[in-house]
Amino acid sequence: MVCGWPVLPAREIPDLVDAAGMLDTNLIRAGLRYFFLPKVRRQLAKEIRAQFEAFHESGFALDHVNAHNHMQIHPTVLSLILEIGIDYGMRAMRVPDEPIALPGASTLSFSRRMARLIPWIWLRLMRSRLRRAGLNTNDYVYGIRDSGALVRERMLALLAELPDGVTEIFLHPARGDWDGVEEAARHYRFEEEFQALIDGDVRAAAEASGAKLTAFSGL
Repeated sequence: MVCGWPVLPAREIPDLVDAAGMLDTNLIRAGLRYFFLPKVRRQLAKEIRAQFEAFHESGFALDHVNAHNHMQIHPTVLSLILEIGIDYGMRAMRVPDEPIALPGASTLSFSRRMARLIPWIWLRLMRSRLRRAGLNTNDYVYGIRDSGALVRERMLALLAELPDGVTEIFLHPARGDWDGVEEAARHYRFEEEFQALIDGDVRAAAEASGAKLTAFSGL
């Protein structure tokens, strides 16, 4: 819904894209327009349906739904996904709810903890809404504060202290950089995250944690 190329041609969603045909890169501006402008919401619904349709045509099984930059937490986007996704077999969605205290990480300042209070409340309301809709979801997620830097050492620290419940650890693994990397991700350690995923010690730590490895479809 933001920071990328849409599925639909720009002429069908003129209020979602810039002059180059790209979705808005300003998340606050996009969020306000999605919430307050009816014509923008109608175009957003068309684009969301087109994205579900494109994935459906790929032939891959739909494990869970997530949006770039966690835009599924936006109330308008969430409502549209819930309305449209059911037509495409949606059964699960990620809730980007990361614990405030992370194993092996520095403690957040008081002001940063307070800044997370409203999102903390909203994410719990979101999770409750998803479960009332019959969708599976996670209890926790790791990878937000460590975005682009979930290297071997961080993975080992997280796996050593997993909380009870369903925890998703998400990374951005790749075999090096490539042309067209988003500006916000230019500092990401893609190759190191890839190596962390195939590291023998990380695998052993996952097994030693007692956690059961699964996909959303296995919940």
